[in-house]
This record gives sequence, structure tokens and C-alpha cells, in this order.
Amino acid sequence: MFDFATNQTVLVTRIDGGNAGLNSDNRQVWKAGFNLKPWSETDFRVSSTWTRSLTEDAIAAFPTLTPDLEAALPGRFTRDVGGNLISFDARPLNFERFERQDIRSGFNYSRAFGAATPAAAPLPGAPGSARPPMGGGMPMRVEVRTEGGGPPPGAGGGGGGQFRMGGGGGGRGGMGGMQPGQGRFNLSIYHTYRIQDEIVIATGLPILDLLDGAATGSRGGSSRNEVQAQGGVFRNGMGAFVNANWREGTRVDGGLGPDLNFSDQATVNLNVFIDLNSQASWVAKFPWLKGSRVNFGVQNLFDTRPEVTASAGATPLNYQPDYLDPQGRVVSLTFRKILF
Repeated sequence: MFDFATNQTVLVTRIDGGNAGLNSDNRQVWKAGFNLKPWSETDFRVSSTWTRSLTEDAIAAFPTLTPDLEAALPGRFTRDVGGNLISFDARPLNFERFERQDIRSGFNYSRAFGAATPAAAPLPGAPGSARPPMGGGMPMRVEVRTEGGGPPPGAGGGGGGQFRMGGGGGGRGGMGGMQPGQGRFNLSIYHTYRIQDEIVIATGLPILDLLDGAATGSRGGSSRNEVQAQGGVFRNGMGAFVNANWREGTRVDGGLGPDLNFSDQATVNLNVFIDLNSQASWVAKFPWLKGSRVNFGVQNLFDTRPEVTASAGATPLNYQPDYLDPQGRVVSLTFRKILF
């Protein structure tokens, strides 16, 4: 662990386990916003949502070690006579409250493309189709989730704005309006501005402001600004989706030790899939392909890593990029087959 008090990376004894004394939390969420569709013939929507959440007696894993945290919970830390950190108790605890506010705004655009072929066979699962849909009762659709909450304080990611594939037809971002032989294109861009992200550990203790120097994880505090962009195309059982996320840099106040500055980071994820069940000629030639799908994915396409710099001296060992993100780019190839 990095010890801000001594500006050293040290080996410590970490105590983990359960905590039978935890209380259940109480959550309250307030939301206000709008969703505007300016053109009746165009699937284009603009939305903005203000969200305020208050969690009392919040149950949390022990956050990253900072001077503010040690001052608030001195009983959790053990130091020797020379002031060196030798152990800490990392079991979960109740914080008095989390309090967050943010505004999430952006747009969704979706349109069908390609020439319709009404004489073609109906979509899998549609009335008159002889072939059952993959997974049972509904045709495939592509959906863009347009709103949602955020991650727990300090998690650093935004909620919502992800492509999902599932059952059902019609509806916002789905296959509504598509004719046999047509495809669908989706694009969404959302910006999250965090107004407040604070933790009160206990009454009388200083407020931990995750937007201004406090942190609950090894990735630093909460980004003030975050942008999410998603784009995708789907036709005839094949599709590709790109998901990009940008986070503004953060800072951890080191007290008497060095401050840590976390750089901005942009990540791009790519997914390409083919629903083999929709390829009638393939299934006719190779019947074992029925009910199967292949997905090729690349997470963190450009292998970006978080970069941390210290206000004085070298970057601590456990804040090196390969420690914060040991995987980096991840390439996967998945084959799935439904047997029944």
C-alpha cells in the first residue's frame, strides 16, 4: 500500500472479512428531467435528467487509504513507534451518508436503412415464421438505454447509455418501423456533469468530497465531467457496436504527503456479432448452427491506461499503470448455442 504519511509504498497486514454489526441502508432518489422528440417522423430524442441521491447508513467496502480517511477512522490503522503503517482493518463499514447530484444530458438517434423486401421470409419469431427465434418467443431487437443512475460514489463510471440486445419488437431504439431486409443504425452521446459527490463517515467528521481531493478507490475520486458515446448498426442478424467513454482527470489530496493527479482517460470498446440462426442458408447446410451466435469483442481497443503523477517524487508503485489496469486490451471470441 502507498502510505501518504511517509510517502512510501509499504507492505502491510490487511484484515478482511465480514462485519456482523452493519446496519441496513436507506436510499432516497429524486429525479427531474425531460425527453423531447422534435420531429414526429424521425427517431431523434433529446433528454436531460437531474438526479439527487441520498444514502444513509451506506454500506461500503473500506476505501483507499488517504490522510482524511485515517484521521476519520484512526482505530482502523496501526502504526509502529516510528510512525510506519503496519496494518489496517479493511472490513466493510457503515458511512453516515452518501450524497450525490448530477445532470445527464444527450441525444439518441436511430433510423432504419436498406431496401425493404416485403416478399422475403418474415423475421425469426414473427407471425408466419417457420423458424423459432433464438432463445424462444420474441424477435431480436437492438435497444439503446437512454437513462439510468450512476455507479456507487467513487466508482468513476456513468450509468446507462449502453447497447443491449434482447427480445421484443417495436419501442424506442428497437426494431419498430423496420421491414424485412432492412437494418437499423443507432447513435447516442451523453454528457454527465457531477454537481456533488460527498461522503460523511460519521457526525462531526469532515466531509469527504470526491470531486475535490477525496477518494474511495485506487482510481482516484469522481470525475466532474464524463462523456459516453455509442454507435451501432444491425442488419440480417449481423451487427457491430462501438462504445466510447471519456473521464475527466481527478486529484487525491495527500495532506502532508504528495498529491496524486489522475489523468483524463478515454476507452473504446468494440463488439461484432453474427446471429447464425438468422442465416437460413448456413443453417440449412449445417443444421448444428441453429440457435447459435458468435461474438467478437475488444475491450479497451487502444489499450489506454490511467496515468498517475505525484506532486513530489516518483509515482508510487501501486499507482503505476500496470497495477491499476493489469489487463489493458482484452480480446474475446464467444460462441453460444441454445440447445432447447
